[in-house]
Amino acid sequence: MKQISIILYSFLICFLFGCEKFDDNFGSTIEFGSIYVGEFVDVNSEGYTFRVSCPYNVVAGETEVKEVGYFTNSSQNDKVVGELIDGEIVATLSGDFEKSPYIQAYVETSEGVAMSKFINLTLNQQNFAPTILSHSVSFLPENKYRIEVTCGLLYEPLGLGSITATLSGSGSLETKTEGNNIVIDIDAQKLSAGSYSYVYLYVGNGFGNDAYIRIPLFLNVKTATNTFADDGEKDDCIRLCGIDWAKGNLQYNSGEWRIAPTQDAVFGVNGSDANHIEYFCYGDIDAELKTTTHLFNIPPQEGILEYDIQGDRLYDVVAANLQGNWCLPTPENFADLLQYASCQYGYVDRNGVRTYGYMFYNSGDKILMSTQNVGFDAEHLDEIGLFLPTIGYYYITSKSIVLNTSLNLRYEDFYYMSSRVHKSWLNDKYGEMYLLFYYQWYSKLSSDYYLKSSISQVPVRPIKKTD
Repeated sequence: MKQISIILYSFLICFLFGCEKFDDNFGSTIEFGSIYVGEFVDVNSEGYTFRVSCPYNVVAGETEVKEVGYFTNSSQNDKVVGELIDGEIVATLSGDFEKSPYIQAYVETSEGVAMSKFINLTLNQQNFAPTILSHSVSFLPENKYRIEVTCGLLYEPLGLGSITATLSGSGSLETKTEGNNIVIDIDAQKLSAGSYSYVYLYVGNGFGNDAYIRIPLFLNVKTATNTFADDGEKDDCIRLCGIDWAKGNLQYNSGEWRIAPTQDAVFGVNGSDANHIEYFCYGDIDAELKTTTHLFNIPPQEGILEYDIQGDRLYDVVAANLQGNWCLPTPENFADLLQYASCQYGYVDRNGVRTYGYMFYNSGDKILMSTQNVGFDAEHLDEIGLFLPTIGYYYITSKSIVLNTSLNLRYEDFYYMSSRVHKSWLNDKYGEMYLLFYYQWYSKLSSDYYLKSSISQVPVRPIKKTD
């Protein structure tokens, strides 16, 4: 981190001061480059000591160099003799926090003294306080949040100093440091019922004001009303709320029907075509991106307003195309997720691709809910729980996939098909499909019927049918 700070500061110096040539009354021409402030070798409460360098070159003629160094006041009465290293004038200078040091490189030759332009290095104690460069929040197995904060120091031996972290509504948090990184682990299972908005972090080493950051968590915790002791990762499924969910969405991949190879594996906006399909129509068992409005393909049932196709190989796209007892989930399966499982929004990074989605998981006697964007470890995804990517839907009318252009709103792109349809009393072919989706009007997840059934194709996450 020290190198980053120095480079940025030195770039500013270079930008402001450029280079200078001297050839008046000389039999040679000397060109100075920009003064470059290098590493700090000591910092204390009074001031600082640092290395400084300035390239120079005799671009015309010849001259004998007797001495090089830096003047430290404008009258050139005080100077620090330097040394030549790889064509640069290098020296160690000092400054204090009360005034800005004057710095001007010089070259003394047999013909006289040539000088660069001068600079005043303006530093105060705040420059040597820790700075917060970045932070990340990830969700780990066993219901733990990990916050990692990267700090910067202009002079690393000063260290980060005192570190104080608190969680709103809870109190102080334990922290640990790894170099210039601060790690905070929060065991959400130990939190009491209530709402937790932010993690507040202060870092100070006695120089200037403390560095401060407020990290959003927006976590709601309540007591579970039902628990499922057998939930967890199985050989070919994720058991959650007593239901066995597939470890990936239903996909049609170049003639092969399959469960996606990982829970976060999706074709993406630019990958869905006639040979790569992951959006499906209710009651239609074919792999096809429709070009005209699709009417429900279900048998007429006079007087029946709702129809369920779960496990029917003529209408259930999962049962028709996958071996075994895989099928569409029911609205009740979705409702159980919303009522009994914990839920966290976030993303998975795998092979350079980031996939957003909701993680549903079992957190014992607590139910945790947060739509704050966090990271999930791709290698432990199945261990954490059921990850459902937010990949929007295919809009038949426009023949395009609908996704929010803003990544900050990607949590709204959530639609998953269930096995049930609510039919119109006017026509058996029209109706509304029950979905698990994000209800934008009320800003929450919902399991209900949705109006876009005849003009939309949506993702499917299979389950194993229970007797």
